[in-house]
Amino acid sequence: MVHNSEERGVQGHSPLLTLSNILKPQMEMVDGLMRSAALSDYAELIPKVINHIIGAGGKRVRPMMTIAAARMCGIVKEKEVNAIRLAASVEYIHTATLLHDDVIDEGVTRRNIPTANRIWGNKASILVGDYMFSQAFSFMVEAGSMQALAVLSHVSAVISESEVLQLQLIGDINIPEADYLQLIDAKTASLFAAATEVGAISAGASASKRLQMRRYGWLFGMIFQITDDLLDYFARHEKFGKSIGGDFYEGKVTCVILILKSLITTEQRKWLFSVFNGSERTPEMLDELQALLLEYKVEEKAREMARAYIAEGQKIIAELGDSSDISHIMSELLVSTANREY
Repeated sequence: MVHNSEERGVQGHSPLLTLSNILKPQMEMVDGLMRSAALSDYAELIPKVINHIIGAGGKRVRPMMTIAAARMCGIVKEKEVNAIRLAASVEYIHTATLLHDDVIDEGVTRRNIPTANRIWGNKASILVGDYMFSQAFSFMVEAGSMQALAVLSHVSAVISESEVLQLQLIGDINIPEADYLQLIDAKTASLFAAATEVGAISAGASASKRLQMRRYGWLFGMIFQITDDLLDYFARHEKFGKSIGGDFYEGKVTCVILILKSLITTEQRKWLFSVFNGSERTPEMLDELQALLLEYKVEEKAREMARAYIAEGQKIIAELGDSSDISHIMSELLVSTANREY
């Protein structure tokens, strides 16, 4: 099963696009809900900022995960509206973090368009991000599930903690791999885990099935973030949608740097340490670093790190015993995410 899925992923089959097509009616409802919640009786800037970032596109992977998990857990038509509300909540939480991240990281482009903070300034981005967090909680309340509310309120706190932790770790190339994995667990995998779990909750799934869906989301999130980290050094700018080398210039130590550090000579390690502990990182330094990454074949090693999570995720899908198209796609999605180039 894993072998066949890997072949399909490598050959360019797009499970995400297929899933998007299957869930198109539900995702259109999610999009409509997000846009209606952007309307404000007091501040016309709020819908401008929100519609700017929502209109930029994006994969909408997280809310799709919520709807897909609900479908895999046998949600009935009457309850689907609550899955849609929770999916919108998940995407609002994610989008709010993007607005805040672009301020913290001084980002200038996202999804190939100027960031909100570049157009309207940092204050507007922070305040609209706060507004989106509050609206996310309104969606949760409307869904009428205390269990889902508990899951999503907890993950909101975890994401905030991860941002502070990442700030503490800037420039530290001596962080253990376990600490890096803990960071991406909190920063990214936790929201994917919550997204699939609340989908299961909306369907009234059993406790065991709910935990299985949560674990699948977590595994997917780990694959997603490790791949995202390596793409920051290896992707083509026009496909990636944001500036290449962003993590490097911000001094963020990701799996790419940790893998490289374990392979290079003592002298090269001293140079790497000086670069990440210096006050400024230049394009010339990035060029030199990328030459080392190519020399030591770091991209393939990072992809192997991401692929390590595939087998367990596919085992979970098989154990769920759902034979629907969505189930097969969710299995393939693990592979295509580890192999993605943007």
